[in-house]
Amino acid sequence: MKSKLGLSFWIHIALLVGLLILGNINPFLRAQIPISNLDSLHKALKQTNNIQSKIDIYNEIADFHLQQSDSVNIFHYAQLARDLSKQHNYWEGLSQAHQTIAIFYFNNKTNDSLALYHFNEVLHAAKQRKDFDLQAETYKRIGVIYRWKANYNLSLQNHQLALQLYKNLENPEGIALVQNNIANVHSNLGNYTLALDYMLKSLKYWEVTNNHQLIGTISNNVGIIFLLQKDHQGALSYFFKSITMMDSLNNQPRVASASNNIGTTFQELEDYNKAHFYYQKALTIYKKLEDDYGIARVLHNLGEFYRITKKYDKALLHLEQALEIRKQLDTNYGIASTMIEMGEVYRYLKNYEQAELFLIQGKELAQQIGRLDKVQTALGFLAKLYYNQGQYEKAYQSQLLFSQLSDSLLNAESIRRTTLMNANYQFQQKSDSLQQVQNQEKEVFNSRQTQYHWWITLLAMSVLISLLTISILINRQKSKRKQSIQSIELQKIKQQLLQEKLQRKEIQEEVLQQQLKEDQQTQSQLQLNLENKDFELTRQALYLLQKQQLLDKIGEEIKEIAKSGAKPIQDRLKGLVRMIRKESNTVEKWQNFTQTFEMAHPGFFHRLQQRFPELTDYDLKLSALLRLGFDSRELALILNITTDSVRKARTRLRKKLQLQEEGLGEFMRDL
Repeated sequence: MKSKLGLSFWIHIALLVGLLILGNINPFLRAQIPISNLDSLHKALKQTNNIQSKIDIYNEIADFHLQQSDSVNIFHYAQLARDLSKQHNYWEGLSQAHQTIAIFYFNNKTNDSLALYHFNEVLHAAKQRKDFDLQAETYKRIGVIYRWKANYNLSLQNHQLALQLYKNLENPEGIALVQNNIANVHSNLGNYTLALDYMLKSLKYWEVTNNHQLIGTISNNVGIIFLLQKDHQGALSYFFKSITMMDSLNNQPRVASASNNIGTTFQELEDYNKAHFYYQKALTIYKKLEDDYGIARVLHNLGEFYRITKKYDKALLHLEQALEIRKQLDTNYGIASTMIEMGEVYRYLKNYEQAELFLIQGKELAQQIGRLDKVQTALGFLAKLYYNQGQYEKAYQSQLLFSQLSDSLLNAESIRRTTLMNANYQFQQKSDSLQQVQNQEKEVFNSRQTQYHWWITLLAMSVLISLLTISILINRQKSKRKQSIQSIELQKIKQQLLQEKLQRKEIQEEVLQQQLKEDQQTQSQLQLNLENKDFELTRQALYLLQKQQLLDKIGEEIKEIAKSGAKPIQDRLKGLVRMIRKESNTVEKWQNFTQTFEMAHPGFFHRLQQRFPELTDYDLKLSALLRLGFDSRELALILNITTDSVRKARTRLRKKLQLQEEGLGEFMRDL
């Protein structure tokens, strides 16, 4: 039995890649903008005293490092710009700082949740500034992230907001880009008619502007939609149009992508010679470009191609090469897909142990990343494997799970409508047949009426009465039968719908569990970052403590020397003591500590001052140290005061915070 699921997977991947390029067109163009020299930016930073200029330079430096993917410096300078912008309510600088961090996560796909957080901060700042262009761009990117997370409802909501803003701004290019993204979401949902409608609207704009790059890209994507709808000729026409356009631009990656799609189309048409030719063409281009992702993709397709054409050794060889590359790229979706395909090849080779191993590993990985389509594929292959081994119970269970994932409420509704239409058709056919019999009998009666006259008249009346009686009985019987059939069908449909709801609930729970797992991982990472920051704060505080102890010790030593020395020496030593005390009391040593603390506990000082505006700077310092868990003795050394003074300071702070029984440290940790 020929499997189409693997082909469908690569078709969706090709569509995703093409539309992702369109959805992210601005970041790619941005990378081409000339960047100021880094040394000149640092020089300008030292020379300016203007706050807004300083924030803008911080953001430019962060943007420079963004182009270099230097995450450490991106976060450092973006956070400096963010913190300074917050202090001075500079919304433009704040939005730019958050946007730089968000784009880093967006481009690298390292943490979708953090990307969403920072884009939402950008959106908030853009609304404060009434910057509708930035709002539209941000809504679009948020929509793309939700599409990656398979939250298609929120993806559509954000894209529709972006689309409306672009329409209000009369920005046709923005409209066309968002229409492509919306088409991608509908394609993921299987709404191919809507996907094609949005895609063709976008294509029309790019054809008017004569943008060959985007015409070629969208033509490839339109071809994929036709292929998903099994319109192979329509698909081929757009794929070849894409190749023609991309060849004229010498865009070899897109030529390779379209060639791979053509190979998939000919494979479905069972024209294996042409399919193999275009697969090899795509593979040759990807190898010249040293594009590992593309190479692995085509190797996988060739593996499936050789399995379908029953060349199992070649299939296994290509799939092993694809799996090795995908493990290096750490692409879980691709790894799962290739492992499942390898399991099916091992089944054909009757190596059932290896087949089961790869199928189960691929299925589990697909479950971890929430790709139920690949879970479904693995279950279908496992059902065949267990059947081949005579393990009929396992085969039944796998097939049952496969069917549960395959069914949908749409299918149930389609079955219900088809059943009712068929029942009505059958009833109408039988009714027409009965009417035809009645007409024939009437014609016989009329033809013989002249011959038999009176007795035929009586006989005809008798027959007519009988026929009417029979007709009434038959109609009544048919009506009951119809009601019975419809009642049975209705009960079946209700049971199917109930079963579908339960199955969907199970699937939704599985998705929610996966989302919870992702959130827990994010929380763990944030907790680790917080612990690292707390460690840095404690290290700084201990450094201050050690420095204070050293200064106190030096001061005591100088006092002892001064007692036994001549007056000029005593005067000079006393001057040194005053310098040490001045160094001990300087506020500059708190600057690095305060900045690091705010990064680890954002908003702590703001929340504290908002609730208790009468707190002094000294109170805020004490609160931060209490939040880190220092006792009174350590606080005395760090703050350069006596233990008794610390006790009094704690008492004053407790009164200001209106605390009765709750400890200060516990209150600060809960704030």
